[in-house]
Amino acid sequence: MEAPETVTTFMEDGCVSVTVGNLTGVVSSAHLVEPKENQLRQRWLEENAIHDD
Repeated sequence: MEAPETVTTFMEDGCVSVTVGNLTGVVSSAHLVEPKENQLRQRWLEENAIHDD
């Protein structure tokens, strides 16, 4: 299963909103977008994994 496409939104105050599926995080600088995206994608995949138990 692949995570949904990441949506980034640059906000008026200079922060960046990063959204993956239903998860959103806000970072204070554009250079922090990629680590936040990775964190949200991993969390989304964990939350949406198909469990056999």
